[in-house]
Amino acid sequence: MQNEDITSHTPGPWKVGQYTNEMDDDGELVSILGVYGHDGLKVAKIETWRGKEYANEWEGNANLIAAAPDLLEIMKIVYAHVSPALQPHIYEMMRNVIAEAEGKQ
Repeated sequence: MQNEDITSHTPGPWKVGQYTNEMDDDGELVSILGVYGHDGLKVAKIETWRGKEYANEWEGNANLIAAAPDLLEIMKIVYAHVSPALQPHIYEMMRNVIAEAEGKQ
C-alpha cells in the first residue's frame, strides 16, 4: 500500500521486547522497553521512569506503538470501503487519521 507520495516507515510487523534494565538515582530498577521492526532494529524506546506501578501502562504504550503498522494498513482497507455519503463523520475521521500517520497533516 506504500507509494512515493507518503511518509515512509519501517515495515511491520513490529514487536515489543526488553531493551535494558538500569538503576535510577534512587537505586530503583527501571526497565526500558524497545519496539523492534521486522529486521530486529529498534524503532522506538519507552523509558519507564515513573515506578513499577506504571508497568502496565508502559507495556500498553509499547504494544500500541508496535501495532501501528498493522493498524494503519487495516485503516486504509476499511477506509476504501466506507461511503462518504452514508458515513461522512467516520469517513472524515479515518481520512484525518491516515493523513496524520502518513505525515500529511
